[in-house]
Amino acid sequence: MRIFLCFILIFLLPCNSFSQEGEQSPLDSLRETLLYGIESEILEAVKNIRENREERLNEDLETLLAETVSVAVRGAVLDYFTVTEYSGAEETALNLLEQTEVENAGLIIALIKYLSEIKSDKAGEYLAEAIDEQNSNISLAAIKALGKSESQGNGQLLLDRLQDEDYPDNLKPELILALGELAYKPALEELTKIAQNRDAERILRMYACDSLGKIGDNQSIQVFKDIFSEGDALLAIYAASALANYAMSEVEDLLIEGLKNSNVRVRIAAARGLANKEAKKAAKVLIYKARRDPEKKVRLQAIESLGQIGSNEAVDFLLELFSDKKQSPDVLETALCTLVDNHLNSSLKTIREVIDREWQEKDQKTIEFIGKKLSQTEHSGLKDIFTKILESANFIIRIYAIRGMEYNRTTGYKEIIKSISTEDQHPAVRKAALLLLEKS
Repeated sequence: MRIFLCFILIFLLPCNSFSQEGEQSPLDSLRETLLYGIESEILEAVKNIRENREERLNEDLETLLAETVSVAVRGAVLDYFTVTEYSGAEETALNLLEQTEVENAGLIIALIKYLSEIKSDKAGEYLAEAIDEQNSNISLAAIKALGKSESQGNGQLLLDRLQDEDYPDNLKPELILALGELAYKPALEELTKIAQNRDAERILRMYACDSLGKIGDNQSIQVFKDIFSEGDALLAIYAASALANYAMSEVEDLLIEGLKNSNVRVRIAAARGLANKEAKKAAKVLIYKARRDPEKKVRLQAIESLGQIGSNEAVDFLLELFSDKKQSPDVLETALCTLVDNHLNSSLKTIREVIDREWQEKDQKTIEFIGKKLSQTEHSGLKDIFTKILESANFIIRIYAIRGMEYNRTTGYKEIIKSISTEDQHPAVRKAALLLLEKS
């Protein structure tokens, strides 16, 4: 309850943060701080802008990025632009990248991350040189950026460094991952050699498995089979995860065997790999795992995977599980979420029955997580459920009901919410209703 109230408070902050102060608008106040404030004030202003996604100040932030001498301020602005994927500062960032001294590695890395996030083609030449930089942190950032570039032309550059015996060993794991990100097929032979080499460092072999899976060539399946037979749990985890990239007809049996592995992380990876509508043969063993695996994380992943498989057998089991009052809250919530996300039409009757069963219970947690999930779901058949839970004595459930009605544009929801904004007995509900009215 305390966490939820904190969430409500945070939800209200954007309105309060930009409330009027005298005659000066909040926007002008922030702009003035960016222009004239000291470093601590500017950093607080950038934080405020980021929290409220105040995009109207992006051009002002671009100017600040170009003109300030504060590394901390530049880093904060770049972090905001990276998170929001704002591409307007590309030229400014490129200019700074050329001007910044290598000693200021933190700023260079922030610039590389930003340019990588917006997929700047113009940064390619700099990145190609930066992978040989003496500062390994800069080189690592450049390698990652090249891997995310989606340019196959960068693949050979990365492969050459991987095969270079004089290239720093501490950078080679990142080279392997970058080749996988690019799905660079010419690297298949080298990556296979690494994955099969039992004398190679384990991290290199694990990352080679990951990248082979992303490349997705069928000849790599035998590599994964061999790794499973080695008995190394960490390698098996990566092999199981890699198999999820292949046609299920080719790897289903191998992933089912992974479900029987004594290592919990291998079983989780195998169950996740079977989250595929083509993995119908795996339904029985996943049902067994959902019921009886000794590790909760495996049970929950098995439930999610059954929702993705979606066979009649899988859906019937999930409905039965969600209806079972004896199950723990996390099991019930996981079953509900996978049903709502994948099979809502088939689940509505059961959801209504569970709400009716729990309606008079003192502990309303089950209805709470039902309300929370449905409030984020768009479906024409939810009106009666929202109308029902709007009458709950639990104020949290009422908030979820009005959010769900707003999200689904339920007929008459504005009139209902307007009434709630003035008449509901709980202030948090009234505030939530007012917020929704302001948005609509």
